[in-house]
Amino acid sequence: MNPIIIKNCPILEPVPERSNLLKEHLNLKSTDKIIIYQGTINMSRGLHKLVHATLLFPTNLHLVLIRNLVIGILI
Repeated sequence: MNPIIIKNCPILEPVPERSNLLKEHLNLKSTDKIIIYQGTINMSRGLHKLVHATLLFPTNLHLVLIRNLVIGILI
């Protein structure tokens, strides 16, 4: 008898094509780079340190903070 293997991982799906929608919305160049923080925004996350560090970023690197991101459609 051969054992049955049940993997505890999501089904591999194709990666969607890259989009410049966020860069276009923020009026950034397509060659600019973005660092995205998505999650709870509060003092315990240390985000103030990250925001302060943006002063050291090159001019083509941008920080975007996103909270309460909802993906999909509610019916």
